[in-house]
Amino acid sequence: MEFLKMKNRMFIKIFRELWDQKKYENIFYMQGNTDDLNLIDYNDYWDLVGLFFTDEEGYNRALFIPVPLLPKKYRGKIRDMAWEGKIFHCSRAWHEIPNNTYIKPDAYYPNFYFERISKKDIDNREEDHEEEQQ
Repeated sequence: MEFLKMKNRMFIKIFRELWDQKKYENIFYMQGNTDDLNLIDYNDYWDLVGLFFTDEEGYNRALFIPVPLLPKKYRGKIRDMAWEGKIFHCSRAWHEIPNNTYIKPDAYYPNFYFERISKKDIDNREEDHEEEQQ
């Protein structure tokens, strides 16, 4: 529990720094459901805010937090800015990509995520599984 509290504090600290410096290109609004962001009664329960940035040592970092955990003064503003195109608006599927170390969204939906697995990949997985059983 302490780890989550510390992670949320770190996210808010970095978020405020980026917000104050107007580095909106590092802030991403990840929409979790199919409703229109512009609706008055829009439910942001499944939405995430993602931060993609480079730390002091040059490593790429990505942090995520559910929108309902953002401070109230930012919650409405960030949704409006995403709707207006000032903050990159994309699907939450970018967060769900397995082994996502740092894949910065470049479109609303990650097309490569649902590409078919090749026959060669399936054969390699079956061979690995057979070796493990022996």
